[in-house]
Amino acid sequence: MAKRTTPSVNSRIFIKHKVRRVINLMERSAKIAKVRLKALAERSAVISRLYGCLLQGELACRRRRFQAILGVSLALVLLLLILLGRHGDQHLDTKTAVKGTRPKEIWLAFDMLTPSSEKKQNETVNMTAVAPTNESYVWPKCDFCVRNFAKAGNLSEQDMEKAKKNKCIPVLCIPPDDFFKKRPLPLNNLNKLMLRPTKDACAGNLTGVIVVYTQVASTDVRNVWRQVTKRFLMSHPDFRIFFVIGYTSNKVQWGRITEDSDVNNDVISYEFTDSYENLPTKTALMLHWFSQFCRDAKYLIKMDDDMYFNPRKLLETLEEIPDHMVLAGKMIFHARVQRNPKNKFYVSEEEYPYPYWPNYVAGGMYIVSADAVSKLWHAVSYVPRVTIEDAWLTLLALSVGVERYFLPDMYGEHEKWSDENRDEICQAADKFVGYLVRSDKPGTSRKDIAKLWMNCQRKYI
Repeated sequence: MAKRTTPSVNSRIFIKHKVRRVINLMERSAKIAKVRLKALAERSAVISRLYGCLLQGELACRRRRFQAILGVSLALVLLLLILLGRHGDQHLDTKTAVKGTRPKEIWLAFDMLTPSSEKKQNETVNMTAVAPTNESYVWPKCDFCVRNFAKAGNLSEQDMEKAKKNKCIPVLCIPPDDFFKKRPLPLNNLNKLMLRPTKDACAGNLTGVIVVYTQVASTDVRNVWRQVTKRFLMSHPDFRIFFVIGYTSNKVQWGRITEDSDVNNDVISYEFTDSYENLPTKTALMLHWFSQFCRDAKYLIKMDDDMYFNPRKLLETLEEIPDHMVLAGKMIFHARVQRNPKNKFYVSEEEYPYPYWPNYVAGGMYIVSADAVSKLWHAVSYVPRVTIEDAWLTLLALSVGVERYFLPDMYGEHEKWSDENRDEICQAADKFVGYLVRSDKPGTSRKDIAKLWMNCQRKYI
């Protein structure tokens, strides 16, 4: 609740004048009502004495009584209107008195869903620290975003120096308060049916739950993952791997999914169409699933199915990052929102009206602490949905106070596997937690991941 500010002297004089005016009106109304009631009573008495109710009949008596009651009722209504008018004047004056103060409202049970005052203070410091007082009003805003996340190192200092050199006001590229404002009803309906539940998914004391994004038809990809990660899971029983998918009406494909799930108990499926546009839905349902079944695990680790991970680097990274309210991964800097409808990453101004994304955690692979997962899930229904899944996840994090943690060695990438360059590829992959396999040929990524595991990671499993 916002604190009411003390009204100014002019406001108090204005209120006093209004009160005096209301009292005068009430006194005049009371006098008029008294005169009218007296006249009505005298008139009724005279008529009663001359003719009598019995001579006039029952109808005349009722009419006279009705007129008397009506007069009293009108007087009471008038007084009520005057009092309501007075209350309205005071209410408006109170609003005027507290104008300029912003209530620190919350969404549901979350006191950090509106961007915190600390972010606002940082933004003010950034603006005043760079721009001289006598020149700041003529400087434009910078066309890049200050890298203001955990473990940014000297990146923030570089951005500030760049802003000073370019004579522009640095910005954080965080949406204004209106984007995170309190809303009475959910914006996003994500009440999806879980089609393939996992039994005792996270039983035991788990360190990490790895969730891999795959397509419904990618049965072969899931089998490769199970094959190459089997030894890792056997040597590290505090880890689990699951695959999240949508739904298909293709009975043959869905029959394979049913069999796959029954045998391996590692397929998470919800009733939604699995497509690029629905990646935000997929992410939201992953958060929901983890909040329901794996809340006692320490970390949620998300990966794409064309991503291979380095067990040694993953374990080292989990030791490094905090275990409380953190979203860790590779950061995307200074990203403009694409407005070209032909671009794959196009987002309309209606969907997201701001020119830049906040510095966001890349979606190929990231790590979320368990306590942050439930916060993100509860924010899902109220933060406006955008098509860019990893940018939306970061917006969810900003809304509930989850810290973005920069991991520069989270993942790298290569075009394709080559036996001739095996040692070079393995040396490069050894520097990252994950390694992204890119290929335009269907099925090539699956084979490359298997070769990476067999050739590069055998000694670490």
